[in-house]
Amino acid sequence: GPLVDLMKDVLHRHPYPGDTDPAANRWVTEIALDLIGGYHPDFVFLTYARQYFAGRFSPMSRAVRTAMFAEVFAEVERFADASGFDPIVIGRGGMTPLVSSIDLNRLDGLAISTHWSARYAGLHGPSEADLKYLEKQPNIARIVERGEFLRLFDGTPEDGQKVPDLLLVAERGHAFSGIGCAMRRPVMIPDAGSHVPLFSRLGEAAELTSIRGVVDNSLRKGRKV
Repeated sequence: GPLVDLMKDVLHRHPYPGDTDPAANRWVTEIALDLIGGYHPDFVFLTYARQYFAGRFSPMSRAVRTAMFAEVFAEVERFADASGFDPIVIGRGGMTPLVSSIDLNRLDGLAISTHWSARYAGLHGPSEADLKYLEKQPNIARIVERGEFLRLFDGTPEDGQKVPDLLLVAERGHAFSGIGCAMRRPVMIPDAGSHVPLFSRLGEAAELTSIRGVVDNSLRKGRKV
C-alpha cells in the first residue's frame, strides 16, 4: 500500500549505518524527519539506542561516554526544532559493570533470560531441586512467584498464562545466563535503579504507566508529541 511504499522510499534514502556506528542516532532523526514529511502523524515514537549498544559490549572512557550522551540529546533537540513536535524524553536508566553471571542452564525447569532483561529471568516448571539451588545463590536478590507478580501489577488470571512460574531478580551488577543469552558477554548491563529518567514540558508522570496520560492529554489539546 501507499504507506509501505512511503517507508520503502525513506529507507532507500537513508541506509541504516549499524547499531554502534557514530551515525546511528543521527540516522534515527533523519528517518523520522523524512517520514513525517510524507505521513504527517501527530505522535512519533523514536528510539535512540546507539549509546546502549556501543556501551554494552565495548569498554569506553568517561569522556567518550559523556560525549555520546550529549550527542543523543542534541539529536532530540534537532528533531524537535525541525519538526515542531514537543518531546517527552524517557531514559532507560543507568548502566553498571557486569560483576558475574548466574548460570541457569542446568536447571530442570525452563529458564529464559535475554541480554536485554539482564538481571531478570523467568523460570517455567521448576523442580524442588531447582528451588534449593536458587535459594543457595548469593547473587539472586528476589524470587517472585506468579501470584505475587500478578498482584503487584494488577494482573488477571488470563495474564497469568503469559507469566512464568517464577520471576528471578539478580543483585545489582549481576546477570542471568540462560536460554536467550547466546550473545557475547557484555561489559555493562542495565543498572538496578528504581527510577526511570523522564523529561517533558507537557506534564509530570509519577509512574511509568502515567506517561500515556501525558501523551493523550497533549494530543487532545492539538499538540504534536
